Amino acid sequence: MQVSVHTVFKNVVLNAWKERWSEQKWTSTMRKLLQPGNVVDMFHMADVLFSQAFIGSTPNTVLLSYFNYGLKSGTLSYAAILTAISKHEDLQNTASMDYTLNILMKYIEKLNKGQILEDSMGLCKALLVILQWLLRNIEQYLKRGSGTSGVEAENLQIQKNCSTLHSLTTLPRTASLLTIARFEESSVWSHIETDLAVIKNAAVGHNMQNDVNVSCNSVSQLARCNTKTSAVFCLPKIQGNESHHGMLVNMFILLEGEWNKMTDPDTLIQQLLLLSQLCDLNVSELCLDLIRACMMGFLGSIDGDRKHKWSSVLFLSLPQHLKRLKSAIVSGNGSDFKKLSLETDFEDATASAFSELLQYDSLLDVLDQITGNCDCLSWLIDRCLSFGILKEDAATELKTRRLSMAKVSSQHPTHAVEPSKLIKYEATARQLLSVIDTSADYISKQENLLATLSQMSSNFNIILASGSITHNVQKFAKKLILFNDVVKSSTAEGGKSAQMRCLLFDFTHFLVCQIAEQYGKNVVLGSMADMDSSKYFLYNWISVYWPDDRGQILRNSKSELDVDDSRIKMYLELLQNKRERTQEQSCSIKKWHEMCTNLPRAFIELVKAWQYKVVSKADVLGACDVICNILSLSIRLTCLVEVAKYASTVPKLFWKELKEVVEKLSTHGFISPPGQEIHAAKRTNMFKGILEVLMPNSNLPGAQDNEPVKFPADVLSDLITECRETGWIGRNMLCRLEAVLKRSGAKWFCHQLVSQLLSQTRKDIVERTATVVGGIFLLDVESFVICLLRHEIPHYLTDEADHMILSAPAGNVLAQLAVSCLAIVLHNISLQQKACLSQKTAKEKLSHQLLMSGKESLASHQVHFQDEVGPTKLRRLFSSTAEHDLAASAFSSILGRENSATAQSKHSHVREPVLRALSYALDIMNMSLAERQPGPHIDFAVYFVYLASLCGELVSQAVLQLMPLTMVTELAAMASDGTFKISKFDKEFDSFNFVLSVSDLGHTFSRKVAAKAICQMVLPE
Repeated sequence: MQVSVHTVFKNVVLNAWKERWSEQKWTSTMRKLLQPGNVVDMFHMADVLFSQAFIGSTPNTVLLSYFNYGLKSGTLSYAAILTAISKHEDLQNTASMDYTLNILMKYIEKLNKGQILEDSMGLCKALLVILQWLLRNIEQYLKRGSGTSGVEAENLQIQKNCSTLHSLTTLPRTASLLTIARFEESSVWSHIETDLAVIKNAAVGHNMQNDVNVSCNSVSQLARCNTKTSAVFCLPKIQGNESHHGMLVNMFILLEGEWNKMTDPDTLIQQLLLLSQLCDLNVSELCLDLIRACMMGFLGSIDGDRKHKWSSVLFLSLPQHLKRLKSAIVSGNGSDFKKLSLETDFEDATASAFSELLQYDSLLDVLDQITGNCDCLSWLIDRCLSFGILKEDAATELKTRRLSMAKVSSQHPTHAVEPSKLIKYEATARQLLSVIDTSADYISKQENLLATLSQMSSNFNIILASGSITHNVQKFAKKLILFNDVVKSSTAEGGKSAQMRCLLFDFTHFLVCQIAEQYGKNVVLGSMADMDSSKYFLYNWISVYWPDDRGQILRNSKSELDVDDSRIKMYLELLQNKRERTQEQSCSIKKWHEMCTNLPRAFIELVKAWQYKVVSKADVLGACDVICNILSLSIRLTCLVEVAKYASTVPKLFWKELKEVVEKLSTHGFISPPGQEIHAAKRTNMFKGILEVLMPNSNLPGAQDNEPVKFPADVLSDLITECRETGWIGRNMLCRLEAVLKRSGAKWFCHQLVSQLLSQTRKDIVERTATVVGGIFLLDVESFVICLLRHEIPHYLTDEADHMILSAPAGNVLAQLAVSCLAIVLHNISLQQKACLSQKTAKEKLSHQLLMSGKESLASHQVHFQDEVGPTKLRRLFSSTAEHDLAASAFSSILGRENSATAQSKHSHVREPVLRALSYALDIMNMSLAERQPGPHIDFAVYFVYLASLCGELVSQAVLQLMPLTMVTELAAMASDGTFKISKFDKEFDSFNFVLSVSDLGHTFSRKVAAKAICQMVLPE
């Protein structure tokens, strides 16, 4: 049947040729032939028309004119015509080849105008076939001729083929469809790349080499990624307020110095590079912001307890960070984003940063004054010179300029911190570690060790600050935890040794608390990652009682301490003086860890009984006397923390009674063993310092809230205004922001920040506010991003009354802020994933060693690995499982797009809470786009997706794989019909590339959707 129909159609074509049918007659005849049920492709109409048109010496224009009718009536497709053209191989006939190329060029131009209503994937494959045909023609012409003047006709043919090829691969629609075809037919594209190499080699020395290279390069451009990496949080730098553009770097360094979010220096450098990409900072600007942020952090902490730590950051860590930054930038491996533009050597960029820093002469003079007239800048320059960051001639010039402008002060502050002392104490830290390491027999050398620990306690903060550069902080923590475990109990010692053992127990406890206070509890917990940490008392004490980086100590965490009910009962009788002093409580055989675990619980039981009028106040105060008569201050500290935790569960009226108990335990007389008064005094000072951290001014948490304060919204508004006017977020501002955050919660805090941003109307004020809000977001960026994507953005998109609030410029800046913070969060997750994988490798290695040794069972040596950054409250709230498998949240396998179903089922496959919130926000945006109601909310949705496509691989892949497939079609329609003009934000914007950038071309169904959207885009004729 097919052969007979094909024959009939061929006869119709021959009759039309002989009788010169008009298009009207051709139309009526084809209508009779194409009965319902017949498939057009079975006639091979394009092949028959094209082959018959080129039978004679000249092309038959009548038959070729029928192509136009076929396209208009739908009986022919562009794909069929292109396929028919690709079968023309008569290279000898110059006239027919010229006519063929002219026809091809005409249809290429038509393809790039108007809508294309046909099978889009078939058109992609047909264009790929034409591309191969043009390359084959060029290759054959190159092999025939030698580039001499005798083959000018062939050179002309090469030129025409190259011109057609260049148009095919550079015009927007055909180039986009070819890009999709490259993903669809990857094996064919590999052959094309081979052909390109062969053609370029064959064109060497040829007259047409330049044309051939240009056309081949245009083909090669299709093999590159169409999504460019761009700075999405690049706001105009405000004249006279240059500090605004470095707000993110400033806040990042401030948080790192205060809260130690990242102990790994390489991770810190990667985050700095990420921020520089988001803010469009060059190398010199990044170095300047980094140096200035360290100086301001040091200046803000000079009157506080973090001055030694910030001294270490400025004078020791900063040069090393600059050196690591240089290595990361030069190698290009420091960030998932593109390598920073480095027009000059890194040394020149650093010199430029220091030269710019000389303009801040007032800042430099103040730093010199508080460090005892030490030339801080010259000292830093010398350190950078020793690390190979600066050139010698540039360093000499900078120091000379600084010397000529420096003002020497006659005042020498008592809190001066000289950089030279840090170098001295760095060696001291190594010596102290060596002393502790060599003292393997702790019991026989207790007196020497007590003297060492007592000496350490006097300058422990500055020792830690110096040792933090060489990662000695975790070493100190580990040694002290192990030492504490040795001296917690003994059964054969005299009275003096027992007292010394108690002092050693307290010293190790308080020194570890100082480490946790200065560098965070995660540093302490992470120091025991390679051991079975659960059996060490001090590790468990820090885990249970020490507050996290948010200062939260009043949380209902499950205790990991080994509580013994029988011991609690015994100590309860002891506190009530119902039990005589027995050998069990004698100092010589006390087990301090058991008392620290059980006696505070017994004291809390007594306090509960007092609350319910079972015992009297005198009984509780008497129990306080018993606790104060115990030699170990660790027990007293634990009791105070337990009281503070219990206070959060009782009525506010009872706080006044509890405060009296706290004051007595905090200030009652301290026992000093005979002959150990000096050591006991230092221990008492450490106890008071730690208590001040846990319970400032000996107040119960919340007890000081009786004083009238401003509403949190007013406080936050004042802080934002202050930061916007000064262009800086200082340490004092950080503490106030943190207090508001803890009081109000992340959701309310995020809502207020967004409201402050969207309430501005002047462009310059909006941009300044955005830099401030972006810096504040780093306080808890993951929680804020979840709130932003889950609540704030959906609210403004769905509430018609609030659509106008998203108008430019505030709405566009909010989109920039959301995408930038999303990039930071996903980058953090990626770094955590890598850290977990490395820890898993270390754990498997240790387990293998234990298994091979055969000394102890593998089950008793399971290693506990503590995360660098614990999950936030909102992370836990939005998690689909109790534990997060970061490896499972890899963006390449979040969703199976071919089996995409409803939004609800899609969300259930996403385990990372940030990605779940992103998926929800994208669904809301898709619903807004589907309504086709122009407005600021539509502009916001399109601009958000557009920025995400430019923001590196992590963000773009996450958005592409979570985006509803129908959203691509809606975005294509918005970009093509002029509903949204991205060109006013990006002059190089191309609607076809935009569709490609928001399409996940790695999946078949996504390619089909993208190809269909590109074909249906409305373009001017």
